[in-house]
Amino acid sequence: MLAKVTSFFLLILFPVVSFGVHKLQLGADVWCPYTCDPKSDKPGYMVEIAKAILRPKQIDVIYLVIPWARAIEDANAGKIDGVIGANRIEAAEFVIASKGQGAAKFDIFALASSSWTYAGEKSLKGKKIGVIKGYGYDEESVRLMKAKPENFFEAGGEDPQEILIKNLISGRIQGFYENESVFSYALKMLKHSAKEFKKVGTFDSSQQEVFVALAKKTEKRSEEHTSELQ
Repeated sequence: MLAKVTSFFLLILFPVVSFGVHKLQLGADVWCPYTCDPKSDKPGYMVEIAKAILRPKQIDVIYLVIPWARAIEDANAGKIDGVIGANRIEAAEFVIASKGQGAAKFDIFALASSSWTYAGEKSLKGKKIGVIKGYGYDEESVRLMKAKPENFFEAGGEDPQEILIKNLISGRIQGFYENESVFSYALKMLKHSAKEFKKVGTFDSSQQEVFVALAKKTEKRSEEHTSELQ
């Protein structure tokens, strides 16, 4: 698997052999344990995977913390080389490996005292679910966000998890759609106990593959090399 991913990166970025260290700028928001504090010795396991694969090939991965929606925009505009942690929906315009470097499942989290549970589209009536701006999540949640925007509250910026958890506690939203590991990490950083919250359903119970995704504008010949992902 690592060999295939290595070949993918090298052929996308450097189709002609060259010498010296190359820099690869990859953006993501803090979505720990996938992408964490870049100054930490544990910057996130997907960051570590990318660095481990590429460092021996003289490619220096520069991980930049950027709000997710802007990271996608910057990569598409060629301002950075790609993003870390995109699923297939988010990476539709990017070049990715045939298999993800990670996986994520999402659940709706509510206050432990809540009597509400998600039981299909009709149960959203009168409720607001917190989501992060620019996240693709899964097909069903994307459909619902488009069909019922009044039932969703988007948070962006540098600390969207903190914003949504605070809104959940205050009652401004009734649920927060997030990955359990990420949610648990955010609670720990905010000094909240997991016992204060509970799962109340999900929009999609499947695991979503997540990728280190390279922008097509990184290299004009990138489309020619997609066969290397197989």
